[in-house]
Amino acid sequence: MVALLVGQCWSKIAGPSYAIPTSVVVYCDGKRKIISPGQMVWEWRFLDEGKSVAVLSGPVHGEATVANLYDVHSGKAIEM
Repeated sequence: MVALLVGQCWSKIAGPSYAIPTSVVVYCDGKRKIISPGQMVWEWRFLDEGKSVAVLSGPVHGEATVANLYDVHSGKAIEM
């Protein structure tokens, strides 16, 4: 199992010219799942012996404001 952050760049006119991490891509059992919380990904890590991924997200300028837990195999949020 492997995961990595994926960023997006915006134009210099519309926003920052550097990559903003917006998704965590998880490769598990030969399949790819993209977890996109809708804001910047501040931090992520595997939990439950690799069965789930915890993601802290929030606005680019500020702090992480949302914590979600996602199932590694489905990529869907787990109800907490």
